[in-house]
Amino acid sequence: MPPNDTEENLIARGRFWFGLALAIVTVASCVQVARDPNFTALPKPTSDGPIYENLAYQLYSGRGFQVDWHDPQWRMLYEHADSNAYSVYLNAPRQLMPMTGRPPMFPALIAFLYALVGRGENAFAMVRLFSALCIAIACAVAVANAVAVMARCDQLGRRLSSWAIGIGCTGSIVLAASNRTLHSYAGDFLTEPLALLLTQLLVAVLLVVSRKERDSSDETLKSRWSSVSIVVLIALLLAAMILTRSLFVLWVPGVCLLLMLIVRSKRSWRYALAVFLLTMLCMSPWWVRNCVVLGRVMPLGTQGPITMLGGYCDEALAAGGDWQHAPEQRLRDAMRTNPEFIANDSDVERELMIVDESKRMVRVWISKHPSNLPRLIWMRVVTHWNPYTGKSLVWRLLILVGAVYLLTKRSPAAWVLVGLPVMNTVIVASMYSTGGRFLVPLYGVLFTLSAVGIGVIVELIFSVVRRWMEMRSGKDNAAAL
Repeated sequence: MPPNDTEENLIARGRFWFGLALAIVTVASCVQVARDPNFTALPKPTSDGPIYENLAYQLYSGRGFQVDWHDPQWRMLYEHADSNAYSVYLNAPRQLMPMTGRPPMFPALIAFLYALVGRGENAFAMVRLFSALCIAIACAVAVANAVAVMARCDQLGRRLSSWAIGIGCTGSIVLAASNRTLHSYAGDFLTEPLALLLTQLLVAVLLVVSRKERDSSDETLKSRWSSVSIVVLIALLLAAMILTRSLFVLWVPGVCLLLMLIVRSKRSWRYALAVFLLTMLCMSPWWVRNCVVLGRVMPLGTQGPITMLGGYCDEALAAGGDWQHAPEQRLRDAMRTNPEFIANDSDVERELMIVDESKRMVRVWISKHPSNLPRLIWMRVVTHWNPYTGKSLVWRLLILVGAVYLLTKRSPAAWVLVGLPVMNTVIVASMYSTGGRFLVPLYGVLFTLSAVGIGVIVELIFSVVRRWMEMRSGKDNAAAL
């Protein structure tokens, strides 16, 4: 690193851009949420919001982690708001059983807000402002990460200029503050904003590890934090991510692999193994609880096997690989006419019957459509990264420029900033896409990459202008002679 860009200066610059991004994106996000007509209203009926709100209310009422659509106190607000809009939930069959299909982190946070101000308009507004703040903090961390990545020298001692870094960070802040898709998730009771924040914190830790590994000639990970602290922090963040969205459990092997690639040491596998085991240990209370509730070894609960049906079906194939709800609904309707299902008086056993039938239907569909699987996988990837028009296309091109730059410069940050989106895309391709929702937790990474892309383009323009001016100056001097 050049002498005029010490570690202290780099930290100070990162703090400045973090603070600036936090202030701007917080205002933009909160204003957009507050201007929404539904700011103080119930969760939108067209999303999973009512499910999380019901879980939160049951926790708040001391009834445990369960869904009860027939709770008269819970129903009161929904019936008063618009009983027709929420008819899917209000007319749902009674099902009293501990919930295993949804992780507990987000409902528990909502229940905590209910405990502070009570369940009502103020609490609904606070949930949305909390989500907006999660988005703002995540975006600010992403911009600070961009400063650290762009200010680092490559192996030949070259780095982007201060002007390029500043313009890149400014552009990233503008993109984050004006991203309507991202801020729309703060307007409902959804897990995306919290998942985005936790993911971005994990990215920040992994980037710190990659920088310390390159800059330090001492023992691996021997720097600001000890190796034990790093392992514990990564494991805790992974556990929190899984408790927010169960799908993140599929990230654990990939993150451990990235850690091995970042930590260039004979002992790197030990760090990866420690992260894996500690994450499993942190998750064990929740997973054991699910297994006890279901009476089966199903630590992730029932949601995954059932929702897979919406990813491997004719409707998904016709919808560009996107997940569809209709197959699950048809299955549940058909099961309600099944004599064995009707005779079973255990809601848990009934749900397990749906799980078993869903698994069978997925296996049958795959066995009958092997030739369609490559096309289905490709369509999922395309849907996962859409749209490809307007400002979204410009943003994705900037992301691509930033990723190519880091890869060609062999930057240690490339393992994290490029590796995580690739890993996420592979997971989506193997399961199902949801219109780009699974990409939202990685928006912070994408804002960092786009900042690098803007910085690279600005540096290239500056370089071309400087050369042109030098050539013109040389011609003028030759003419004067």
